[in-house]
Formats: sequence, structure tokens, C-alpha cells
Amino acid sequence: WYRTARRRGPGHRHADRVERVDLATAVETELYAGLADETVGAVRPRAGGRVPGTVRQVLVAAARDGGLSAGRLRTMSFSLHDPAGRRLDRETGIHRRRPTAVHGVIGSLPGGRHGIPRIVLVSAAVEHGQIVRLRRLHSR
Repeated sequence: WYRTARRRGPGHRHADRVERVDLATAVETELYAGLADETVGAVRPRAGGRVPGTVRQVLVAAARDGGLSAGRLRTMSFSLHDPAGRRLDRETGIHRRRPTAVHGVIGSLPGGRHGIPRIVLVSAAVEHGQIVRLRRLHSR
């Protein structure tokens, strides 16, 4: 219907629908055009690389739940930069919670019958010092 109405012009019975679709497409294109130029989201290693104490306790507890011992864990810490998300919030007026940092611990479990060690990673997305998402990943 769209192509036919577009070809026949304003006299077609669906001309008003074509105009609405064209307007919606133009607004969407304009809104998202600037976002392609910005970084969608990136993590950068944190200066000092220290995981805050309470976050570390939660990560270590989750790692122990996954079968790891506290002595075999390595920690990592990243700050999260999402300028496109912040801009989208500003332009739409919708303010969502956005994590400001990602912390993690990683370790390995002894291999099973094949002898290949299994990796366990626990990550926490943190917003202003509070954990907003916690994930535990196991390799097979």
C-alpha cells in the first residue's frame, strides 16, 4: 500500500498514512543519526584497578558459590562510558539507571575427565557504589 500511495500522490486514499510514515521515519532517522557518531558503550581499565570492599565481598561470595577458592581469584575493575545512552536519555526525557563501573573476579576450576580447566567469571555492574547487576559465567 505504501509504494502505491506514494506513487499516486496526495489524491490516494492512503496519502495521510504515507505522510505519517514518512514523518515517523524522518524523526527516527534524525534522532539516531547523531548516535552513530558516538561510542555506544565502552569500558576502560580503572586507574588503580581496585575493587571496592563491599563489592569485592559479594564477588568473592558468588565465586565461592561457583566452586572457586578465594586464594585462586584475580580481580579486575573497569569504568563504563556510555555517551550515546546519556544523550538518548537527555533527548527522550527518559532517565534509566546506567552502570558507572564493572568489577569482576575470575578463576579456574580443575578440569574434568578431559583435563581442561574450567573458567569461572563473576561480574558486577555498579552504579554509584551499588551493585545493580551480578552475573556468574562458567566455561564448559
